[in-house]
Amino acid sequence: MKKLTLLLLAGIIAAQTTPKEETPQPYHDPEAYAIYSAIIQNEWANLPPRPERLFISDQTVILHKTCFTPHGESRAILGPAIAEYLKVNQERRSLKPEFHIDKPYELVTASKTTAPFWIGFSGVGFNDAKTVAVVSVDSVFPDIGSSNGSGTFIVLFKKNGKWQRGKWSGNDCAWVGSIASGH
Repeated sequence: MKKLTLLLLAGIIAAQTTPKEETPQPYHDPEAYAIYSAIIQNEWANLPPRPERLFISDQTVILHKTCFTPHGESRAILGPAIAEYLKVNQERRSLKPEFHIDKPYELVTASKTTAPFWIGFSGVGFNDAKTVAVVSVDSVFPDIGSSNGSGTFIVLFKKNGKWQRGKWSGNDCAWVGSIASGH
């Protein structure tokens, strides 16, 4: 009986200390999908070579910091959206086929896809009125043995019911990198 109790106790402890791979919660914010769709329609879908199908990561990309700094009046305007961005990006979310774009697209698992490229989005940070938004966007172009990618933060403003880039003052940023396959 002691042996069975010890095995059972060991199993319970192992279950509590072993990290579980959990499925991310779905991301259902219609305004976030409106932003993703606006970015794709206005910026990515028309870049040469114009792909017939777009590939989008099926999970949000997590960046725990922002590398852009608004100055002056822009700090007050963007501050709440940046704070919300940092909150919503504490965990991954699974994306759903709720994009409203003209091109056919497919949601792909970044680590398993054989797509020639894919786009990844973070969760979206909004101000309280949902008229200012901050999102990061990655584009990855897999190569033999490595993945080459780049990304940037995008600030959008809702004007006349549509999300679009707007003017703000401060330091912007972007990133470029090469990641070895399987690491």
